[in-house]
Amino acid sequence: VSLVKGDDRREIIYQSMMNIKDEIVEAIGKKSVLIKPNMVV
Repeated sequence: VSLVKGDDRREIIYQSMMNIKDEIVEAIGKKSVLIKPNMVV
């Protein structure tokens, strides 16, 4: 889980993914996956 606050949706998603990058890479490796962000406004 990663929580980020901001106004730019693209930047928020990018920052939240960078916060957990190592966990994502470890879990999925080179598989293709779809990640759907849950944004609360």
